[in-house]
Amino acid sequence: MDYRQQLEQLWQYQQVDLQIDKMESVLRNSQLRQRYAKTVAYLKEQQASVARMEGQAQEIQGKLALVARECAASAAEYEAAEDDFGNMTREQLNAMRQKSNQWADTMARREKELSRLTEQLKTQAKQLEEMRAGIARAKKEYPVLKAKYEEEAAKLDEQTAPLRAQRDKMGEGIDSALLKKYKSIKGRRANPVARVIANQCQGCSMEIAQYVLSRAKSDGGIVECENCGRILYLED
Repeated sequence: MDYRQQLEQLWQYQQVDLQIDKMESVLRNSQLRQRYAKTVAYLKEQQASVARMEGQAQEIQGKLALVARECAASAAEYEAAEDDFGNMTREQLNAMRQKSNQWADTMARREKELSRLTEQLKTQAKQLEEMRAGIARAKKEYPVLKAKYEEEAAKLDEQTAPLRAQRDKMGEGIDSALLKKYKSIKGRRANPVARVIANQCQGCSMEIAQYVLSRAKSDGGIVECENCGRILYLED
C-alpha cells in the first residue's frame, strides 16, 4: 500500500475515531458527569480545608493553654508576695505597689487575649461543624452519583465497542509511524488529519505554500500543515 492509500485509510480511521469521540463527549459533558465531578472536587477541597482548620484549632488551643498557664503563674506569684506584706518596709511596699499595677496590666492583657482566642476557637468550631455536615451530605450523595455514572459509562462502552473494534482493525493496516504521528497530534488537535481543498488546510483554513503542496501531492512521507501541524490529506 503506497503512502496515498495509507492516508486514505488514515482518513477513514479518523472518521470512526471522531464518531467515538462524539459519543464519549455526550457523557463527558452530561449533567450527571458534571455533578459527579463537582462532588468529587468538593469532597477533596472540603476535606483539605477541614484538615487545615483542625490544625489551626489545635494551634489556638495551644495558645489558650499557654496564656492560661501564664495567668496562673502570675496569680501564684502575686499571692506569694501578699503573704510578705506585713514584713515589708515602706520602700518595699511602694515597689510592690508598682509591681501590682504591672501585674494588673499584664493580667488584663492576658484576659483579653484569652477572650479573643476563645471566640476564635468558637468560630472555628462552628465552621468545622458546618463543613463536616456538608462533607457528610456529599459522601452520602457520592456513591449514588458514582453508581449512576459508572452505569452510563458501561452503556457507552458497550455502544462504542463495535466502533472501537472497527477502528482498531483499520489501524492494523496503517503504517505504525503514520499512526503514531496521528495519535501524537491528537493530543493537541481533535482531528489530526486535515483535507486540503482549494489549496487551503481545512483544519485551520490557512493557505498551504506551494512547495508544501508539492510534497503532499507526491508519494513521500508525512506532510504537516505549517500553521496547525495537522497531517495534510489531498484526495485524488
